[in-house]
Amino acid sequence: MDNEFSVAIVGGTGSLGSALAIRLAAPGVKVIIGSRDAQKAQKVVEMLKPNLRAGELVGTTNREAVKQGEFVVIAVPYEGQAQMIQDLKGQLGGKIVIDATNSFGPRDETYSSLAHHIKSIVGGPVAKAFNLNYA
Repeated sequence: MDNEFSVAIVGGTGSLGSALAIRLAAPGVKVIIGSRDAQKAQKVVEMLKPNLRAGELVGTTNREAVKQGEFVVIAVPYEGQAQMIQDLKGQLGGKIVIDATNSFGPRDETYSSLAHHIKSIVGGPVAKAFNLNYA
C-alpha cells in the first residue's frame, strides 16, 4: 500500500487516536496525528514509532492534519467535538470524515451525534465507526 492515501486523526494523542494510528499505519498508510499542541502530537509519534511495522506517522496540529489527510477521523472527547468541528469546518469539505466519538452521558432532546452535526456543517460524507472499541 505504501502511502497510497493518508488519514488524519483529530485528537490523535488520546487512547483511541493513538491505538487507531498504529493500526491504520500497519498496512503502509500515512497517518497524521493531530492535536491542539503540535509538540504533544510529535511526542506521541515518537512514543508510537517503536511499534510501527510499516506506514508513516506524523505529528502536527489538528488543522494541519486535516489539510494533509484525505480521510479524517474525529477522535476527540465527546464534550469537545462540537467546538472542534466548528474550528475545522472550513477544512472538512471534500474529506471523508469518520466519527469515532462516543457519548457516555445521558441523552436527552438536545443530544445529536457528531455525524449529523458534521453533515449539517460541511455537507460531506460522514461515517460513524469505532464506537464499541476500547483503546
